[in-house]
Amino acid sequence: MNFCSSSLESRSIIAYLLHIQSLINSFASIGDLISRSAHINLILDGLPDEYRTICTFLNNSYDPLSLDDVTPMLLAEECSIEKCHKKNLGSLNFAEGSNSNSTFEAQVH
Repeated sequence: MNFCSSSLESRSIIAYLLHIQSLINSFASIGDLISRSAHINLILDGLPDEYRTICTFLNNSYDPLSLDDVTPMLLAEECSIEKCHKKNLGSLNFAEGSNSNSTFEAQVH
């Protein structure tokens, strides 16, 4: 098993966290225990650039973090990113619609 190849890719945060937990459990079953901080670093290292802000925040936290602390923050960030994508997609569709109307109007006149 290779932790380094674990990344969010096209998974949801929940699916990604379950995948990482499965890897952690597999290592634990052969006696190779992974520390809490290594577990969290593994999660954060597999996130794309869109999560850079939350990763920076979590990496710079003074208090030791647990998975129970990190999970809701990542879920909230995922929701925020999805909203931003939908908003940008809506703006793009509107802009494309405006351009096609202009082309149509130019052809009519």
